This record gives sequence, C-alpha cells and structure tokens, in this order.
Amino acid sequence: MQTNIYQKNAVEASFFFDCMNQLLPKHPDVVILEVLQNRYSMDLFSSLNMTTAAVREVQPTAAIMFVVWLKPQVVEEQPAMLKELRGLARALGIDLIDAPSAMASLGFHVRDVYAKTPSGRTDHHPNGMGHELIGALAAQCITRRLERQGFIRDTEEPSEDVPSNQEGSASNRSSGKSHFPELCFSSADELPVRSQSGFVLQDDGKAKGVKKLGYSSTRVGDRLTIGPINLHVESEGRAHSRAGLPAGVPVTELPAGVKGSCYQHVRVRLGYLVSTSQGMGELHVNCRGGCACRPSKSKLLRTVLPFPRLDGDARRLPEWGLDSRETVTMTAHTLFIASLFNFSNHTSATVLAGESACYLELLHRTSHDRSSRVRVDSLALLVHGDSPVVPC
Repeated sequence: MQTNIYQKNAVEASFFFDCMNQLLPKHPDVVILEVLQNRYSMDLFSSLNMTTAAVREVQPTAAIMFVVWLKPQVVEEQPAMLKELRGLARALGIDLIDAPSAMASLGFHVRDVYAKTPSGRTDHHPNGMGHELIGALAAQCITRRLERQGFIRDTEEPSEDVPSNQEGSASNRSSGKSHFPELCFSSADELPVRSQSGFVLQDDGKAKGVKKLGYSSTRVGDRLTIGPINLHVESEGRAHSRAGLPAGVPVTELPAGVKGSCYQHVRVRLGYLVSTSQGMGELHVNCRGGCACRPSKSKLLRTVLPFPRLDGDARRLPEWGLDSRETVTMTAHTLFIASLFNFSNHTSATVLAGESACYLELLHRTSHDRSSRVRVDSLALLVHGDSPVVPC
C-alpha cells in the first residue's frame, strides 16, 4: 500500500474545488478528504457535492471518503446536522469515516477524544485517543470498500505521484487528467509576483509547526501585483493544433510575428486571510493591462465569493454566522472572471506583448482609521466555460 498526503492548513472545502488533478496522485484507489471542520461560507451540501464532483472529474473510479471530525460543539449540540450529513453521503455514493457515530457506540465523550488547549479548554483537534479512533475507522472503511469493489492491482505501476506529506507545490505540473489546462499556485512562495510594494512574504505558522505562507501587508495603501494572468493554449508553431481543446472552441488567427495564444476567459480563484483577530483590513482587487474582470454571474456564488472588495475581518461577514465567543483564522477564497482583450488586429508582436499582459493589482484598504493587516495566500487559474482563444 502506498499513501500520498497533501495538506493545506486552515482552508475550507472550496480550496479543493479546483486543481484536483494536480493534487491527487496518478491512480488512487481511495481518496480521503478531511474538510468538514472549517465550514463558514458554504452550506453542507455544497461542500460535499462540489468536492466530490471535483474528485470524480479527474478520478472517476476512485472511492471517496470524508473524515467526519467536527467541532466539539457541533457533535454535542447539532445531531440534525449529523443526520443530514449521513443522508448526503448516501445520495452522493461516498463513504464517511464517522467519528461521532463511533464515539456514541463506544461510549466516548468529547473530553475523551478531543485535545485540550493550554488554558484547559476543549480544542477542536483530536488528542492521542482521537487520532487512534480516526485511524482505526479509516482502516476499516478502506478495507470494506476495497473488498466490496475489488480494487486490487496485479502489477506495480511506475510512480509519478506527489511526494508524501507535501504542503503544496502544484504550480505548473500537469498529469493530463483534466480536460482543461490550469495553473495552480497553492503556496504563496510560488505566486507570480510582479511587484510587492509594502507586501512581504512571511510564514504565520511557525508557532504551530505548519506552513502558513502569505504575502502580508500592515500598511494601508500597499500594493501587490500578480501576473501575467493567462493560460496558454498548446500549439504547434503557427498551425495552432486543437489538441486538448474542447469541441467548438474558436481559435483566432494570430497576427504575423506572434507565436502564442491564450484562452480569453479565465476563472481566477484567489486565497486570502480572514480572521477574528483585531485590526483586519480589506483587499481591493483591480485588473490592469490587457484584461477586464467581473464577478460570477451566479447570484449564489456572489453571496459567498466577494469581488472586488475582500474583507479580512471574519466578524464583519454575517454569512459566516460566528458567535461572539468563536475565533477563526483561515484562508478564504474568492472567484471572479478575467477576460483578455483581443489584440488580433495588431500586426506588431512588440506592441501586442506590451499591451496584452493581464495583471491583478491587490490594494490594501481599511474601513477604519487604525492600522490593519491583510494577507494573500494562493492563486488558481482555470479555463472559464467554452472560452475562445486569443493572441497573447
């Protein structure tokens, strides 16, 4: 048995909605996800359904399992939510590594399997016994699923998998499993930063022993410029092979001297810090150069994926539903569409290259007079719909 682990600290399930072909190994029999504890901006159905769909898009035959390790107050106070979760699992055809059910069957209380904070309060992480419980349940669940579905390999295949315990570096690797190209910068030190006026790359996770890299600013008015924002189409010289393109995608003829083409409409997913800590500021997103940006047309998505103003203060986000005692520090995500301008009428490659580059400009703002902090954590670029192709 070979196990590959990809972890990203303090994110919601939405982090895994995109770029799944770069996060998974080549031929997994079982995919286990632990994403249900940090759930603020999306409901339970969306979290499970969209994560499951993302896995099945690139690995349709893999068995999918979700670890049910929830915050202690949910386990104790929201049995209806657990019932809903189990019903969703049946409807989606996924398995649950169901720690709350096992706790009830074994007579375990929250205090038996959850860790304690230094002040003696119940933490949301498992203690030693909690880890053993999750491991035993996972082993049982995997064995039952593989026996039932006959996932047995006759021969070893060459490994092209992600190294175990990888924090996340998937920027330009492609496994060939996705129908559309994508660029995923899952760690801040991979971001294509053009300029960082006032922003500094730093690690906020040293105290916990985990990586929390981000470009951080503590001064209102600082700017971070990222780009170019484009996805190149695979081509063969000026012939513009359609290999890998979805059916019906129109390809614009390139002007003389121009050798590259890009998908015109790109879905941009940006990760940024949201926290209940004092002094959180705002990021304002602007698209510069040869492109324009807009929010998603979906009313539902616009309520949970803000654009262009990204508020870093979790207590100013009513849709998160935090109570006065709850604290949170995590990477939230927004999603918007960047559309490249079509410069096909230009005949000069030099003019084209200078004008067509698309960049994101992230401006540190605040809604109060005090100093504040913002942080940019990750970026993903994906083809949006049946995008046409333009010179770039």
